[in-house]
Amino acid sequence: MKILQYIVIMVVIAGLSFGIGYLMGAAKISEMNSKIINLADQLGKERFNVLILKTKDHLRLGNLALLQKNFGIASDEVDTARKILSEGSSTISDQGKIFVSKLDSSIVEIQTGISKLDLKTREKINLIISEIDKITVVEN
Repeated sequence: MKILQYIVIMVVIAGLSFGIGYLMGAAKISEMNSKIINLADQLGKERFNVLILKTKDHLRLGNLALLQKNFGIASDEVDTARKILSEGSSTISDQGKIFVSKLDSSIVEIQTGISKLDLKTREKINLIISEIDKITVVEN
């Protein structure tokens, strides 16, 4: 009888040990999943920032070309900025896509101004650059 009691106690202890181990593992898995989701969100934000900053760099180069009255290079740089936006927009969040679509429409206006050889287009570029600076400061 004592042996049977001993075996039952050992089975109960083994079951409790297994159950506690399972619950601890499940908690760790849940913690890891939340970390993965958080890191994925951060990665999306960083991709958005990189996309916007690359666009800003090419807009600045276009602005510099306009300052030198080199409309050909300015047009090429603005085209490159727009291409970067269109290629990278698939990897960003829906909220980022809204900003990118507004930015794209502004870039189309800039392209029109450059094609008309309008030096006032520099003001539009500076306005867009300041908007990009605001959004990247808010994101960080």
